[in-house]
Amino acid sequence: MQAKKYKISGNGFTLVEVLVSLSIIVLLGATLAVRFNSLNINVDLDLATEELIFNMRQAHLFSLTGQTSGGIRPDGGWGIRIRQCNAGDCSYFVFADLVPAGGNRVYDNVGDEKMVTVGITDKVYISQVEPATSGVLDIVFAIPQGEVYFNGSTTFASATITISSVIDSSKRQIVIKRDGSRIKVLK
Repeated sequence: MQAKKYKISGNGFTLVEVLVSLSIIVLLGATLAVRFNSLNINVDLDLATEELIFNMRQAHLFSLTGQTSGGIRPDGGWGIRIRQCNAGDCSYFVFADLVPAGGNRVYDNVGDEKMVTVGITDKVYISQVEPATSGVLDIVFAIPQGEVYFNGSTTFASATITISSVIDSSKRQIVIKRDGSRIKVLK
């Protein structure tokens, strides 16, 4: 019996070519993973921002439509209390300004009613509110025209809320004008 002769052709890949190809694939995969993570950060920021804006508009709408709280129309209007916070411990709430009679355009622990409390994902936090009183901003929409008060006052032309990412320096700034018609988001 005679052994077959095999001829090696030069059509294959060398070890160097295979290693270069694999390193390019790994580099592309790592780049895509980083981009995907960045996209998730932006989604978390955008969702938290849109939810806060929705709740501000809801309080404004409640004041314009004369929404009641427990059968009582809040003389002071409807508001939202936002405070600077650390990641993992962030929330804000919508409230009815019931006390004192006539309302004082800020949230009072006794008498005013919290309507809904909204928690923020632990991937973002409220890093700054302006104007602030001890890191707290009350935005109240007075009944019946929805006039805007910042911390019980009409002296400020606008308020700014900054929502920041825990992971990187990404942030969103929400600016609300006192005339109540404009809410702008800055990236």
